[in-house]
Amino acid sequence: MELSGKATTTMDSQGRIRIPEKFRKPIEEKYGKEVFITSLDGEHIQIFPLEEWKETAKNAREMAMNDPTMRRFLIRINMSGIVREIDRWGRVLIHKELRDKLNVKNRATVMWKKNHLVLKLTSRR
Repeated sequence: MELSGKATTTMDSQGRIRIPEKFRKPIEEKYGKEVFITSLDGEHIQIFPLEEWKETAKNAREMAMNDPTMRRFLIRINMSGIVREIDRWGRVLIHKELRDKLNVKNRATVMWKKNHLVLKLTSRR
């Protein structure tokens, strides 16, 4: 799947982000509606198709067997991560704990990065 470019989106008052159609349709066609939402860096939100997250986590667990830094990283991202489903309107709920932790506003730029979406959060306008 070749996804590229960026798009903007907004968050509604209940914390749901609408995944832009240019990303949502190919993701749903290839992977289905389940996604894993986390923050890998403490600044952005990452949304992985669940199948891609499982593969990423498997690779990270293998590396963590010999790397204490990787073990701490896995613990942190799993503590802030959650499985959600894209609803019929193309929205996904960003859980309150993650929204609060990242001080999420109502706008974001969405980009595809290798195997997941990255939401760069922007201020309200």
